[in-house]
Amino acid sequence: MLEVAKPLRRDVPIYSEWIGTTVGYIDAQIHSKVTGYLLAQNYKEGSLVSTGDLLFEVDPRPFQAVVDWRPIGFSDHHRL
Repeated sequence: MLEVAKPLRRDVPIYSEWIGTTVGYIDAQIHSKVTGYLLAQNYKEGSLVSTGDLLFEVDPRPFQAVVDWRPIGFSDHHRL
C-alpha cells in the first residue's frame, strides 16, 4: 500500500557539520625560573589565568635547606 501526502511549505534550517580544530587567541608558553618537583598544578589547561595567579607549586624543601644552612659566624651579606 502506498501512502500519499500533500507537500507542506515551511522554512527548513540549513546547517553543516565540519571537523576541525581551534586555536586560542593567545598561546602562552610557561617556563620555570627554578628546577624542582611539582607538588600541584593550580589551573586547568585552556582556562583563563591572570597576571599574578599561582599556576604551579614547587616543592620548597630543597630551597629552604639552602636558606637554613648557614655556618656559624657567617654574616648576613654572605648569605646564599
